[in-house]
Amino acid sequence: MRIVIALGGNALLRRDDPVTMQVQRRNVRIAAEAIAPLSAGHSTEIVHGNGPQVGLLSLQAEAHKGAEPYPLDVLDAGTQGMIGYLIQQELRSLLPPDSQVVTLLTIAVDADGPEPTLGKAGYWLMTITALFATAAGATNAGLYPAVGLSERLAETGQFPLLMARKLRGRACNGLLIEAAGCLVLAVVFKLDSIASIGSAVALVIFTLITAAHLRIRAETGASLLMLILAIVAAGAVLVTFVFTTLIHEPASIVMLLAILVLSIGLDYGWKRGHHPSSPVHAQVGH
Repeated sequence: MRIVIALGGNALLRRDDPVTMQVQRRNVRIAAEAIAPLSAGHSTEIVHGNGPQVGLLSLQAEAHKGAEPYPLDVLDAGTQGMIGYLIQQELRSLLPPDSQVVTLLTIAVDADGPEPTLGKAGYWLMTITALFATAAGATNAGLYPAVGLSERLAETGQFPLLMARKLRGRACNGLLIEAAGCLVLAVVFKLDSIASIGSAVALVIFTLITAAHLRIRAETGASLLMLILAIVAAGAVLVTFVFTTLIHEPASIVMLLAILVLSIGLDYGWKRGHHPSSPVHAQVGH
């Protein structure tokens, strides 16, 4: 069976690690000790990142005033060779003597070539891995402030008090509702559709917030020209995104429109039926 293992560049040189070859070799050895048992009887392919390493070489090249810095692609190839060499050395010391360990810097991929052993499921698993690696921060950034936002908006009368109350004194209802919405999107839509919907929603929010800033420009002292430029830029990107990407995803367009209509409807209905003369100071923790 063919096994593909991805090592991030930060796994080989962590954020707080000293930038030394000894540290990188130690981290590679830790990874190799976990990979070696998986390689027994299987064809194992290791792909890796090299961001920290390329950044280090780039800074070193800029610091040297005696010659023109090497282009990024050359630095990229150099760090690929360095990391591949370290991985190869550490694996050779752990695998049987007759095992073959090869480092490839550049390969050509045939689009019509054979699929992974698991077929389409193999591509799906690799996509899930990439999604978790890149989207975990965005998901956490969306869920983390949900509690504070729900409590503050309920306190000022912009959210129903139900959103700020806690279920059995523990989890905030606003957080639970947002998490449920994320789960629905994950179950109903494909991963690329979720990314498209999220991008479109973000662009809409940026455009509307900047447009709303025009109403309070006198209070903030913001430049009218900069606000207009920001609205035009965000709007242009949104329109371009719709006609180059979303136009090929009808389900994403429908979902985006549904989100907008639902958001406007809920906001209008709440504000129309709730006119507090002053901010509501409620016990939101119960």
